[in-house]
Amino acid sequence: MTWISSWTSPPPPRTGLLGRIALKLALEDKLHCRVDLIRRRNLKPAVLASAERDAIPL
Repeated sequence: MTWISSWTSPPPPRTGLLGRIALKLALEDKLHCRVDLIRRRNLKPAVLASAERDAIPL
């Protein structure tokens, strides 16, 4: 599994559902693969550590 991340520049804090859907669709269009979006604060600590270790800066 490849993690692509922009941890240093998260989406604006008030990004609504439609904004997140637009971001998901735009990423899938550009990357030609399925994308799952989740807020950093919702990741379990072990998953967060793994994601940060495997992240590819944009």
